[in-house]
This record gives sequence, structure tokens and C-alpha cells, in this order.
Amino acid sequence: MQERIPFYIRFKKNAQVASKGRLVQVRRLFVHLDLDTAMRLGHQRSIHGVKLWVTGMRLKDDYLLIASNQDNLEAIEFYRQRRGIETLFGCLNTRGVNLESTHLRDPDRVAKLVGLLTPAFSWAHKAGRWIAARERIKLNKHGRPAKSLFRTGLDHCPASA
Repeated sequence: MQERIPFYIRFKKNAQVASKGRLVQVRRLFVHLDLDTAMRLGHQRSIHGVKLWVTGMRLKDDYLLIASNQDNLEAIEFYRQRRGIETLFGCLNTRGVNLESTHLRDPDRVAKLVGLLTPAFSWAHKAGRWIAARERIKLNKHGRPAKSLFRTGLDHCPASA
């Protein structure tokens, strides 16, 4: 039996979807929206051969497009929550603390460690915001900061030096 595990995944604005019998770039279906206004298409669309529900939003310089196997008007909010969790685990693993290096397998111990590290992450992030408000943060060529707020705060903590 196939499981119906809900998923919400972001996809590119130039992905091809069927609309009125022809393929179009998915962003064309959302170009009429006001900025930061979300809309779910009325029926499932075929994306890379898979029928999915599509929710989208026009942003200042881009689009936020979410595909899901769930008919859900809150797809963008679910994606934002998932994205926040992924960012937290990314910072706790590859961009800072190296959580996976502990090799813990016991779920209770992992939960306790994450419970201890989450306030540390919050503190480093808050310190990074404080530093960014007072100092000029180096930008890369594409205009984004060279370091995340978390990394900026973590690098200024005495224990991480």
C-alpha cells in the first residue's frame, strides 16, 4: 500500500504546467497577483508528470511557488514552517555546531541535545541581528550577506573563537 505522506516543496518559476490545453511557465499563472498575495490554482496541475496542487505568491523580485499532494489553502504557511525547521537543523549541523558528528542514535538523547542547542541557536541569531544593526555586514556580489545572522553571532561568541 502506498503511503500518502503530505509534502510541500518549492519549485522554480519557469517549470512548465498545463493550462488551457498547453504548457506554460507556472509564473504566468500568478503574474496578475498583487505582491505578497497567495493563491491556490483551482485544480491539480501536472508538474514533471505528477499531478499536484499548486499555490503561488508574487514576491518583490521573484515568485514563491509550492507544489503539494494536499489540497490545502495553507500550503505556503506549511512550507514556511518547514523551511524554518530546515534552517535550524542546517545551522545546528553543517553551518555551526556539527550536530551529526555526535553520532547519537537514541531519539531521547537527540531530542535533549536539540533542546539544549535550540536556545543557543536563538542566542547566536539574536547576537547576529544585534551586530548587523551596529556594523556594516559584508555583502557578496549578488547582494546577500556573506554570513547568515546566526553565523555572524556565533563567530562573535567567545566560546567559538
